[in-house]
Amino acid sequence: MSAEAPEHVLELWLAAFRSNDLPALVSLYDREYALVPAPGVAPVEGLAGAEGSLGHLLTLGVEFDFLNATSVERGDVAFVSAAWTERGVGPDGPYEFETRTSDMLRLQADGTWKFLVNTLARDVRQ
Repeated sequence: MSAEAPEHVLELWLAAFRSNDLPALVSLYDREYALVPAPGVAPVEGLAGAEGSLGHLLTLGVEFDFLNATSVERGDVAFVSAAWTERGVGPDGPYEFETRTSDMLRLQADGTWKFLVNTLARDVRQ
């Protein structure tokens, strides 16, 4: 899987997630990747960190729908802000989040884009 434009990374991510394809998901991440899960929480770093967090996410039985995104490119970096709907069943029953992600992507030597830094914020709607 390779994204020829920054906005394609999100589409490829969703397709790989829905296919439960961990290797395809990890292939979308830069080797220097960092996830900042929340303020004050230590970042998850590198491909091993991405693989661990994505592998865990795949086991949760959640569903995602991509709502919209805006991207801005500057040279070999891009910023993508996106909105998603996340649904699942937790310990307290069904839930729905509107998740907003802020992603920094890096242009690779082969002309494709990969996630470099990711943050997210959730608004719970039950």
